[in-house]
Amino acid sequence: MLALADALVPPGGELPGGAEVRAGQRALESIARMPRAVRELVAGQLALLEQGARLAGGSRLPFSARSREEREAILTRLARLPGMLGLATMPLKLPVLLAYAGSPEVLHALGVGSTPLVPLTEPLPPPVRLPTRSYPDVKAGTTEVVDVVVIGSGAGGAPVARAVARAGWSVAVVEEGEAFTREDFRGPALDRMARLYRDAGATVTAGRPPVLLPLGRAVGGTTVVNSGTCFRTPDRRVASWRERFGVDDLAPDDLGPYYEDVEATLGVAPVPWEVMGNNGRVVHRGAESLGLHGRPLDRNAAGCHGSGVCAIGCPVDGKRGVHLNFLPQAVEGGAVIFARTRVEGILRRGIRATGVRCTLLDERRRPAGTLTLHARRGVVVAAGTPFTPLLLGRSGLRSRDLGRHLSIHPATGVIGVFDEEIRGWQGVLQSYLVDSLAHRGVMIEATFPPPELSYGSADVDLPAGERKALFAKLPNIATPGVMVSDGSNGRVVGLGPGRTPLIRYDLARGDAARALEGILLCARILFAAGAKEVLPLIGGAGRLRTVAEAEAGLTKRWPVSAFRFSAYHPLGTARMGSVVDGWGRVRGAERLVVADGSVFPSSLGVNPQVTIMAFAERAADRILERW
Repeated sequence: MLALADALVPPGGELPGGAEVRAGQRALESIARMPRAVRELVAGQLALLEQGARLAGGSRLPFSARSREEREAILTRLARLPGMLGLATMPLKLPVLLAYAGSPEVLHALGVGSTPLVPLTEPLPPPVRLPTRSYPDVKAGTTEVVDVVVIGSGAGGAPVARAVARAGWSVAVVEEGEAFTREDFRGPALDRMARLYRDAGATVTAGRPPVLLPLGRAVGGTTVVNSGTCFRTPDRRVASWRERFGVDDLAPDDLGPYYEDVEATLGVAPVPWEVMGNNGRVVHRGAESLGLHGRPLDRNAAGCHGSGVCAIGCPVDGKRGVHLNFLPQAVEGGAVIFARTRVEGILRRGIRATGVRCTLLDERRRPAGTLTLHARRGVVVAAGTPFTPLLLGRSGLRSRDLGRHLSIHPATGVIGVFDEEIRGWQGVLQSYLVDSLAHRGVMIEATFPPPELSYGSADVDLPAGERKALFAKLPNIATPGVMVSDGSNGRVVGLGPGRTPLIRYDLARGDAARALEGILLCARILFAAGAKEVLPLIGGAGRLRTVAEAEAGLTKRWPVSAFRFSAYHPLGTARMGSVVDGWGRVRGAERLVVADGSVFPSSLGVNPQVTIMAFAERAADRILERW
């Protein structure tokens, strides 16, 4: 690991090297605090890298015994291998780059401070930790009875829990993650990722190309760590489900009143200009000069102070995830939240769902006993798109579409380097929209990750020294992002209890072509705003210094494997029209409803949290009528 850090971030230039800031040691210290599965993955990858280097030409020495130049060359060759082979070292690189970028020495050299864009004018109220029950307070072997069990506490589970509790029914919410407050959103980014994300945020799809797919794990689900962006799904998309998938019991107008309630609960409003930050302002400037339509994004963040760290927990509770509204309101109504509790299967009597069997997890996430919850009225599954179909399958449900038809909204970015100082980390992480390509299923959203995450997320195809020099220019960088409404289809395959499933996903050629359209538009926007060079996240694209270079380089046919994608919106693995109906009711079962993103039969084309919540509220109303 020490040799890897030294090769990934060599000495010299404006910033210290990896060895100088103990990036390798810091990465190892953080990995030691991660779940066993992550530690084993890293150990295996290190062993492969160490001994696999003996097969490289010119020497029989292991990786750690090679010169820095040889180690850099080995890493470069590995990164340029096709498909999953090219990302084989990602579980190793990410911890090192996160540890390096998050070190105080590097942050100080970049000029990153802790002062928010908008100073706080009054003390924040004390943080309130949601009351939860977990091991050891919940004894192994416990059995309890409630009216409804809700599996998952995120965008789907929380609205259902609130509605059912307010109706006077007893409800148990079961969540594998823990409850956090803003007091927990401190410390190194790598440690926060380990607490708030499954696999410390390093979940990757298998396919062409591999896609980084971080999955939140906390009371409040991914709403604790998402960007806060709020959209209603276009009516035309919802209307198309009737014709394409036979969804006869959901129409666009059906969601209207639920959208209104969700938006009022979350406090959805456009990003204020005074808190937007320069990254959004640069994208606005470029779009305006090109005559493109754009606007500040709507977000559930009325208390935002421009901290720019939404993805690793808001330090001021400015972003209003469901752990700050729906769930406290559910608890006020009598709901009980079981945290650090993993549902293993749904109990059934014939075709009727009657409860769940769970595993209690200790503070190190090790199995510590069982919990059984019986449901007098029924069970709601909102475990998230990768996990809901596996849970249904383990519980005896059968459907040819279960676990299939995964869409993820693949996203990429474009780096623009300016002469002016931008300091994009000061302001809203995702702030401004350009929707000129929305009719093509492409959205441009100005997105600037926290500085600690920027080194790892900007996977540019540059030698280690040049990549480090680019990172040194972070204060002068702006980054619009590209999100594609994908027609590609993936699937999830279970690998056993407690393990992240295999997520298989191949990007369709048409989706890659539309991503390229978005990348080219971003390049034009950046140059129109004054960028001196532009770097697309495409292997081999290099540095582009003029619009003409961008148009020449980004209009040719690129192999799908050259694209560098991440994604944040898995959908579709328990789709309406086959696995469930338009109310989320599981076909072939009674008193069993799915209320998360897995039900949507196609990509939404927009950030999905508001639509998931509206669908969940509608499903809850039907539950109250029928159960």
